Amino acid sequence: MQPTHRTALMTGLLILGCSSPLLAQSGTIQRPVVQTARVRTTVSAPASVAAPPMPSQQSTRAFIIAKRAFDKDIKKIRGKYLGSKEFAPTRQRGLEELAHFTDPAAIEPLIDLARIEKQDVRDWLFEHLAERVKPEVGQATLAWMAIHDQDAEMRSAAKSHLRGPASPVTQKVVVQALGSPNMDIVSGGAGAAGALQLVQAIPHLIVAQAPAPSMIGTGDLAFIQVGQQRYLVTDLQPVVGDNSAGLDPTLSAVTEGTVVRIMDAVVEFYNMDAHNALVNIVEEDFGQPVDFGFDVPRWKQWYEEEYQPFVRARAARGGAEEAPTADPSR
Repeated sequence: MQPTHRTALMTGLLILGCSSPLLAQSGTIQRPVVQTARVRTTVSAPASVAAPPMPSQQSTRAFIIAKRAFDKDIKKIRGKYLGSKEFAPTRQRGLEELAHFTDPAAIEPLIDLARIEKQDVRDWLFEHLAERVKPEVGQATLAWMAIHDQDAEMRSAAKSHLRGPASPVTQKVVVQALGSPNMDIVSGGAGAAGALQLVQAIPHLIVAQAPAPSMIGTGDLAFIQVGQQRYLVTDLQPVVGDNSAGLDPTLSAVTEGTVVRIMDAVVEFYNMDAHNALVNIVEEDFGQPVDFGFDVPRWKQWYEEEYQPFVRARAARGGAEEAPTADPSR
């Protein structure tokens, strides 16, 4: 996943104090000013994940034993045909040998191999997952890697090999990502949903594009001071000694200028990846552009009153899919 740009909308109440001889005293309030700032944030990659969730039997002893056996066989092939080998026909022979590993228990060892191998093996891995491994395993693995893998190149390559229609397991992987509290994961899920044209993700994308405000603060949060300070003697204490006398001055600072107080700031994050994926999927499936910005209630209304009837009518005419059943009001 390339560094993701997101828009943060910051609304704060700025109260301006006029010039005052003493900054310590309360300044005269002129007027409230509401200021909106749009900033871009660069996010880091999600945590490294070795391999996606496999079928339910992955925790069984038989699955674990099979995975270890596949790992051993794959390492033997690497030692014989890949690794430091440079001769192209030899490496091609190794890839042909690896093409026989389509069992779910072999997927994680293959991914581990690709991470330490040259680019030709990485390219082969994604093609293998997309074309030779059954979708509920291969396609789901690609979706998982496109969302969760720490390597940006691996995420990008996995996403580029995603093709619909999405299997039920793949749909589950994407929908779970869209419901994550981690915005990096949500953005990855949105990218996978867009690559798959996953109409079942529409209600989840509606909610994911505008999560709840992430930061609220009240009271004086910060201030900016522009002014000059002057020092003057505000008190003198006489000091008397044997055959001597003096004065002990007390200095005070007087500040003249302006102070800007920032109060009651609210920061809201809008996920552009989720929004763009939503708009593209809807236009492709609905047949016309629809864009209500980040107005989630308006999106929900359109989904219930226009989109679902449209999909039901298409299904009645013999269309391929029925309306998604997920509740967009979650």
